[in-house]
Amino acid sequence: MGNMDRFERLDFELIRLLYRKERALLERGAGAARLEALLRRLETERGAALAAARSSPALRTPQRLILLITHRCQLRCRYCRVRKFGADMSESVVSDAVRLLFTSPRRELQLQFFGGEPLLRFDLIRRAVAEAEARRGGRRLSYLLTTNGIALDATVLEFLGRHRFDVEFSCDGVLGAQRRQRRAAAGRAPHARVLRNLEALRDSGIAYFVIAVTTPDSVGRLFEEFRSLAELGHRRIQVNYCLGRFWAAAAVRTLLAEMDRIRDFVASRPELEFVNATAIRREPVVLNAELTVDCDGGIYRETGVCLEEDFSRAKRDFFVADVAQAGRLDRLGSSPFDNFRLLADVYGRRRPAWRRIILNNIETGWAADAWVRGLSRRPAAAGPR
Repeated sequence: MGNMDRFERLDFELIRLLYRKERALLERGAGAARLEALLRRLETERGAALAAARSSPALRTPQRLILLITHRCQLRCRYCRVRKFGADMSESVVSDAVRLLFTSPRRELQLQFFGGEPLLRFDLIRRAVAEAEARRGGRRLSYLLTTNGIALDATVLEFLGRHRFDVEFSCDGVLGAQRRQRRAAAGRAPHARVLRNLEALRDSGIAYFVIAVTTPDSVGRLFEEFRSLAELGHRRIQVNYCLGRFWAAAAVRTLLAEMDRIRDFVASRPELEFVNATAIRREPVVLNAELTVDCDGGIYRETGVCLEEDFSRAKRDFFVADVAQAGRLDRLGSSPFDNFRLLADVYGRRRPAWRRIILNNIETGWAADAWVRGLSRRPAAAGPR
């Protein structure tokens, strides 16, 4: 077994142990102290495996850095927990973030543009791409844009196509689904324009997939919304279950049943891809271990940015480094266990009621992962095998 494989195996075992410890604390059962002692011993062993892995050839996955270009957004989606306010990234922070990305020793690098709605500062996206291209050298460089699509006009499409962007287009389905879940910040939300812009993206030849978000309240309509998007000609569709909400066992069962219906629908249509059933999707997504550069130049754990509505607290709890002073990007990264440990420490100390939600979101992710592995009817709380 290579050092990286050993590190990943230990990380998985640590997640299982921490889950058992957090469950014991939630249920006020015995054994939490003993499990914490085991965790600390295994963390030391994992640290040695990581140090050895870093001295071996480059890690398998591309290095990605997320730029939260702006906190402004035209929408106030019911399920989105990213705080919206009038803050944009400065040009100097953009430059520092691009420089940081190229400190990674990996041959494959990716910049992701996120928000808020990043196309509200399209000028900063263009600047970041220009600076990245100037530094490219012999690296493989790719770009990913996550957008609500409202500002996706012909100029933007031409730029995205020229620089071979991948696009994540947030759209929950036809007009009814959009109106239920994606409210406007002011006035009427331009849902018809969103669907027209999605059609333009479909016809542009740019690589993209549609992300449809479902909640415990709307999950029973998931298959119908997926089918509606497919019938509009969209070939790659991903389903995101919302985070930061409690998924009761009945809602998880409905989620898996709807995913079964989607799988059966896609099976007879080879032109369609259900992204959740591919290697792109890694569960549980609440343990996402990526790094985000915020508008102020702070580097934060992505999990905290997407979960914590009190953004001033998130900045204290999930801060990693300042982008202008950070060293090598590959030394700043974290693993799914590291994120679980941080979430457990933060919410166990500050908002104990959230321990239940974090564990529930992890369990929902394990249920989705079991579905992908062909174990779709397992209980949501079964945990990793």
